[in-house]
Amino acid sequence: MDAPRAAGVNSADAEEPSGAWPAAAPTVDAAGVAGALRDAGLRVTQPRLAVYGAIAGLGGHRSADEVGRHLRHTGTPLPRGSVYNSLTR
Repeated sequence: MDAPRAAGVNSADAEEPSGAWPAAAPTVDAAGVAGALRDAGLRVTQPRLAVYGAIAGLGGHRSADEVGRHLRHTGTPLPRGSVYNSLTR
């Protein structure tokens, strides 16, 4: 059974073998993500959008360090604290 995908993500673009870095970021519906963040009472920020896109691309349960490494690998480095805060709030 496939793991559920986050809302606003084209799951066809998010399929990758476990542990592999996606060649490109999945297609993310930025308006849908922004709306979901606002509905949750969170501000829409570039770090949150980047972390959301990384999680969608990686799939599965990932640690803040894994998400941070992925973001650095894809050219969007964020401080570890920003990644962690985006994941926990």
